[in-house]
Amino acid sequence: MRVQVLSITSNISRVYPCEALIQVRGKQGKVLADQITTVDKSRFGDFIGSVNAAEMDNISGIIKIQLDL
Repeated sequence: MRVQVLSITSNISRVYPCEALIQVRGKQGKVLADQITTVDKSRFGDFIGSVNAAEMDNISGIIKIQLDL
């Protein structure tokens, strides 16, 4: 089974409209909605963490911006 994923980076010096800040395991990063890709679930490694509800709302918003929805 394949799923769509968004890239995450630790480079948070600039945040563009299609990017959202997150915090996982005490480290800040940003989600890049302009880097949507499809991967097979078998490529997933260990569970790293999750985002809170506010961060998920922001991520949903940047996906809508990127896809012009």
